[in-house]
This record gives sequence, C-alpha cells and structure tokens, in this order.
Amino acid sequence: MYQLGTMNPTFRGMINLMFSFGDDEKRRFWTRVEQGPNGCWIWVGGKRGNGYGQFAIKTSEGRWTQTTSHRWAYASCGNEIPSGWEVDHLCKVRSCVRPDHLEAVTVAENRRRRDLGHPLECDRTIRPLPEIPSKPEPPAKRDRTIECRNGHLFAIVGKVRNGANSFTCAKCLSDWQAKRRTGTRHGTESHCPAGHEYSEDNTYVRVRPNGSRSRECRSCIRKRNRERKAQTRH
Repeated sequence: MYQLGTMNPTFRGMINLMFSFGDDEKRRFWTRVEQGPNGCWIWVGGKRGNGYGQFAIKTSEGRWTQTTSHRWAYASCGNEIPSGWEVDHLCKVRSCVRPDHLEAVTVAENRRRRDLGHPLECDRTIRPLPEIPSKPEPPAKRDRTIECRNGHLFAIVGKVRNGANSFTCAKCLSDWQAKRRTGTRHGTESHCPAGHEYSEDNTYVRVRPNGSRSRECRSCIRKRNRERKAQTRH
C-alpha cells in the first residue's frame, strides 16, 4: 500500500505546482482511478486532447488550476519533481497514474525516451489501489422546532413573532440589535455614548413586550430623570 501525502517539507519549494494532498483532494483523485492491464492504474477522469489525464487542484493562494493526473500521483508519494522537469510514463500508457510506473526526468531525456518508442522496465505486478479517505460525517441537523440555527433553545430564550406565520429566536434578535447599536452614536461594547462603563451595577437591561432586549446605562438614566424633574418644577 502506498503512503500518500508524506512529502518532505523541503521538497515543497521544488515543484512547480503546490499540491495540498488533503483528504478531499485525495478522495476526488482516487475515485477517478481504476485497475488496468499490465498493473497500470488507469485515470478515468477528464483528459486532455493528447491523452494525458487532467486534475483540478487548489493552490496555496486559494486559486484553482489544472495539472496532469500522473504528475499529482507521482508527487503524492513524496517523489521529487525538480523545477522544469517532466514526469515520464515508463509503461508508455499516458492515462496511467501508478507512481512506480512514473519517473521525473529532464525534458531532453523525456524526448529521447519518446523517440525510442517502446516501454521501459517497470513493475507489472497487480497491486491494490490506495485506500480512499472516507467522507466526514455531516453535522446532525438541528430540530428547528426546539432550537434556532445558532443552538439557542426556544424554551430558554423564547421566540419573537416575525411576520404572520414565522418566529425569530429572541436571543439572536437581541444580539443582532445590540450589534447594530454598536458604534460612535450608540457607544461601544464596553461604554455608553457618554463614556460611562457598562459595568454590572451600571447596566440596565430593558425587556420590551415583543421579547427583545436593549442595554441602557444607569448613570445616563438617572441624569435624564433629574433633568426631567428640573423641567417639571419650572
């Protein structure tokens, strides 16, 4: 069994394309490979006009690009591909991706072997394909009748009517409203617009009839009440 993705870190800077060899990439690759005659592993995915397989990979910069399938297979076993070199098929089967049927050579050597016109010596023994990584289990679906998408239980945080036939999680709505209020006009996460800290003793949580909540500064409330009383006396 071949070991995949055991590349030496110093080798990563030598190849032209940066392969990640993640489980998803391995799974996409090896599900497109079948046993063939003479011990070859045949690529049954997309192919170029010249018969070589092509495989889509994501670079380290996050961009998608195309490489040849046999080049990816050869590098997946930790084999070095110096910059400017090509991967030659010893078996002369262009769709073969078995690593020990491949060899990295210079362009000149690859052309010389092509002119020979006959296969080179390689292991023709039938060997099993690499084990395909299993797909991760999908996350369990939430029961939207008892909890929201963020995991808040309606029995604890409550629900707020949102339209005629729908409801919204009261906690999510409160958090969203608090986030909207954050800014220069409404203060910051830690201080009110007047600069008073939202400490435990200085914070008043107002619960509205619809279940939404808002945070208010107790110092500002007391100041506002004193100003109202002063206006009433005059």
